[in-house]
Order: sequence, then structure tokens, then C-alpha cells
Amino acid sequence: EPAMANIDSTTLNQNSYMQAFGNAVVLPGSIALAANPTAADVLRIMRIPAGTQVSEVIIANTDLDTNGTPTIVHNLGYAPVNSDDGPTAVPAYFAAAGQTNLQAANEGKVYAKFAPITFAYDVYLTATVGTAAATFAAGTIYATVKGVARGIK
Repeated sequence: EPAMANIDSTTLNQNSYMQAFGNAVVLPGSIALAANPTAADVLRIMRIPAGTQVSEVIIANTDLDTNGTPTIVHNLGYAPVNSDDGPTAVPAYFAAAGQTNLQAANEGKVYAKFAPITFAYDVYLTATVGTAAATFAAGTIYATVKGVARGIK
């Protein structure tokens, strides 16, 4: 079985700051894909800062699989920025395997069917590819993470 690859957003670390006024958090991120990711590739879409309690994730995207019978699927979870700090990666925390939203242009799918989670350390929002696109089209995945700035304990 081939080793999976991490595919990083060019703006991966833009959210390495916190707002000092109020506690609502709306964090943007995106990843542009120029090549078809293969099964088990981990798309690191954005960085979620330590102290953030995540209660909702929104994913919008261009059509990444233009085939008449599209095949690209993914899950949605998180992985530690520094594996020594943790937490342990949970690839399907926000959404189980088999998500089909990348198969057509999508104005925004809300993922909120999970217990809100507070991260003690910075994590990446990840989408792990289950099946590659049948007919890949270069495009972008846009993410918005919503929650509360709880601060670091």
C-alpha cells in the first residue's frame, strides 16, 4: 500500500493568531488543488489555533470531479500541527468517510453533527481522500471554522 501524502494549503498557517476582543471565532481557510489527490492523501486545509472550541465547519468548493459518474469522496477531521504536542489525529471527527460534496460545485455544506471540541494545541483541519476523482478538475476547497475562543488552559 503506497504511503499517503500530505497536501498543504498555501495559506495553511494564516490562522496562527487570536482576536482579543470578544470570544466568537470565524476562521477562514482554503486549499487549491492542481492535481488529483489519491486515496489516503490528507488535505491539510487550514490551521485551527490552540484554545479554539469548534462547533461548526462549513466546506464550499469548485467542481473537483467533472465525470458523469464522479467518484471523489473524503472524510473531515483534524490532525496535530506538532505530533509531539498532540492531540492524536481523528480523521473523521467532523464527518465520516464517504462525503460526496467535492463531486460538484458546492456553495457550502455545514458540518455540525459532532460534539463541540476544544483544542489545547494547534491542529490542522483535514480532509482525507477515500477515492480519487474519476475526472479531476483543478479547483479549490474553501473552509470556514466557527466556534469560541476559550483560550489555552
